[in-house]
Amino acid sequence: MLCCTIVATSVDIRIFDKNGNDLMSPDNINQVWPFKILYSRTNSSGSFLIEKHPIEGYIYLMVTMDSKIGLRKTLTLVQLGNKPISDTLETQWQESPSNLIPEKIWHNGSLVWQGLNQREFEIIVP
Repeated sequence: MLCCTIVATSVDIRIFDKNGNDLMSPDNINQVWPFKILYSRTNSSGSFLIEKHPIEGYIYLMVTMDSKIGLRKTLTLVQLGNKPISDTLETQWQESPSNLIPEKIWHNGSLVWQGLNQREFEIIVP
């Protein structure tokens, strides 16, 4: 008997400059805005939320990554601010009859997450 279906398709991203300043903070005059998420597979807009951590208080970008049952890997494009799209999130998925869960996430070709812990990483904007 199957109890539950798990579909976990988001990743939390914190964004800093090279000096460690939080570029998601509304108090930062260099705050990164706007954001755009695109799914390369369908050339369609993706979704995101801007959230505040309930305990630590920092602001982060929650990106819903491209996913589809039957695809082992997907590519999500991320535009930070008014610059051209230069960030990619490649995701390798673990799939079972009732679950779709990320196994690994690469940011611009570098492995930034794998495992079962909270899906989060940091981007340093030069």
